[in-house]
Amino acid sequence: MLRTLVWDAAGPQKAGMAGNGQAAGTVDAGVSCQELDDPKRISDLLATPDRLLWLDLTAPSPDELRLIAEEFSLHPLAVEDAAKQSQRPKIEQYDGFYLMVVFAITQAQGATTTDSPATAGQLAGVSVTLHEIDLFIGERYLISVHEAGLPFFEQMADRWRQNQRVLNEGIGVLVYTMLDGIVDAYFPILDDIVDRIEDLEEALFTSDEEQGKIAQPSDVRNLFRLKKDLIQMRRVIAPERDALLVLTRQEAHLFDRRVTLYFQDVYDHVVRLTDTIDVYQDLLTNALDSYLAIVSNNLNQVMKTLTALTVILMVPTLIAGVYGMNFEHMPELRWVYGYPLTLGVMAASAILLFLVFRRKGWI
Repeated sequence: MLRTLVWDAAGPQKAGMAGNGQAAGTVDAGVSCQELDDPKRISDLLATPDRLLWLDLTAPSPDELRLIAEEFSLHPLAVEDAAKQSQRPKIEQYDGFYLMVVFAITQAQGATTTDSPATAGQLAGVSVTLHEIDLFIGERYLISVHEAGLPFFEQMADRWRQNQRVLNEGIGVLVYTMLDGIVDAYFPILDDIVDRIEDLEEALFTSDEEQGKIAQPSDVRNLFRLKKDLIQMRRVIAPERDALLVLTRQEAHLFDRRVTLYFQDVYDHVVRLTDTIDVYQDLLTNALDSYLAIVSNNLNQVMKTLTALTVILMVPTLIAGVYGMNFEHMPELRWVYGYPLTLGVMAASAILLFLVFRRKGWI
């Protein structure tokens, strides 16, 4: 599905576009917003220097991609990357435009964590999904390509309609607001993961058998899932930071210098995300190591107890074994006090060993 919005900085008198556009917004300080019905008119609109275009393609067909490539003179390799939808975050420069790949994140409403393995692009521990978005950034156009329909783009369109005056700064404003919205959506998801990590820490390290609070194997599985989630998020956030650095350093010469200052704000948000992910990755690793150390210590304590009980029973067993050999010449067998004395020695040795091990803390 292809959708096109056109901003005309020349005012409403040029908004008709010879009957090929349908008004979808209001005029604000000489800037009008319209939705284009016929995408074949794109090349004609680009010939007018006062117009900005945003095209949003959801699950585009090969014909739609071919049409966009012809209208905007896009490089075949860039179009091929957008068609495959299997890229890592990056920014690449082509003749007259940039290809930027970012990942948006969405959270399912009312969904709960399950033990089922995650599908492609879906995080394992929380009910969120990563969506690849390919951005073609030109001097006066922005093209977004993605497979799934995202409510985020409707919000962006409404935001641009309500703040048309800032579009006088050029296409950089559209790019900034889109990247800012994509990055800001990570924060509530990351906060949810942080809350889950804190709950897991409490479950792992405050277990109390007397109160019935015992760490379960599912807690460890959830810990590994959350660690995997953080790794997957960092895998897309870190390259996005490098791509935004290109925009921040004004290496992309498509934007006005005043607009590039806004990219610094987005870059700072991405750095905060990266630092937070790194901190909680280390925290999860330390929590797992500490939990395994506690489990190993508990196992050693159990082994000490079993060893002590074995030694306690070993001496009486040895005495009983000696007098159970049934040799003919064993004087103690015919002694009147032989039986009670033997039991007394066995009991005394067991009590003595019990006291020794109790003093050492093995029992």
